[in-house]
Amino acid sequence: MTLDGDVGVVNQLVDSAPQFIFHEGDVIQNRGEIRKHQDESSESKKALTADLDSLPQEVINIMSLLKTIDILGQFLKNHYGQLEAEIKEKLLKELFDGGLRGMRNFFELLLQHTDGLIHSIESVLEKRGLEDNPIKRNERAKKEMFGLVSWFAFGFIRRCGVAVASPHLTRVIENVVNRDPTTAFRLISGVVELEKQGGLDDIAKLRKLNQAIKGNSVAQAVLQHMVLGHMHLYATTVSQKQKICEELNIRVQDQRAIGYKTKDSKRL
Repeated sequence: MTLDGDVGVVNQLVDSAPQFIFHEGDVIQNRGEIRKHQDESSESKKALTADLDSLPQEVINIMSLLKTIDILGQFLKNHYGQLEAEIKEKLLKELFDGGLRGMRNFFELLLQHTDGLIHSIESVLEKRGLEDNPIKRNERAKKEMFGLVSWFAFGFIRRCGVAVASPHLTRVIENVVNRDPTTAFRLISGVVELEKQGGLDDIAKLRKLNQAIKGNSVAQAVLQHMVLGHMHLYATTVSQKQKICEELNIRVQDQRAIGYKTKDSKRL
């Protein structure tokens, strides 16, 4: 999956990528919340995997794929100095391709039931009194569906990037992306750049990527999630926030709150 011409069906759910709001917060406190959440997720995962036979095969396949991505990424980080460049590039591409295949399979599974899921979301909106107008309710349901799909796209892209985020692999990653400059590969490279302090020092590179994906709402939403995640966990200057948020159409709300949410959104 490239996130180029293969996401047209998802892009048709909305007129444009949703606008997100970034809430200013304490990055140290945010990191603590993330670690706490990771610990809780780890316990939940143990309980989930205790009885694999009860899980759908599709879920087991995705869990195995994510584990493989983590293991291969750690291997590349640990043995970067012992592997020839050609081998490292081959393994990196296999890691990226594997993650994107998993994303494609997940998309196909989800999109097979698009109409049913949208109808279910409409029912929830109606029952909770969140939208009385049928036309607007359908539009809202499609936006929620888009948000779900684009969030999972971000999850797969970020998993691949974080797995290989190491200064020792930067040049190799650049070589792989330059040989196959799909939107998905470029976004994975962006995750690597943002997975460190100073990730917004070179805003020109992110601006160039954003301009290249204009009209691709899924890719733009993924890029917004990437940047919001970076600002959530790493200290950034006021100037950096203003420039990147203006470029990506992200609203900045200056308050001591953690997290970010889409404009005018309500919990279902």
